[in-house]
Amino acid sequence: MLACFGEHARALAVFDHSLERGFIISRILTRVDPWLDALRPTREYGELLARAEARCRAAQQAFRDAGGEQVLGTSVSAAV
Repeated sequence: MLACFGEHARALAVFDHSLERGFIISRILTRVDPWLDALRPTREYGELLARAEARCRAAQQAFRDAGGEQVLGTSVSAAV
């Protein structure tokens, strides 16, 4: 909502805070959402998205390394 109302810096700060607190936000940042369109061309958004995607990949790898696919009988690519 912050992005929709033109509060771009605050919107990015909330996303950054969420990412730093451990939330995987890459799917939120990449989905079709016109409210985020004004943020997408910014350098800050690109950096945030890159960090979010890297954290998502790291979480997927940790899941695999811990044997999560065998426990659940699924693969990470099917779950994401």
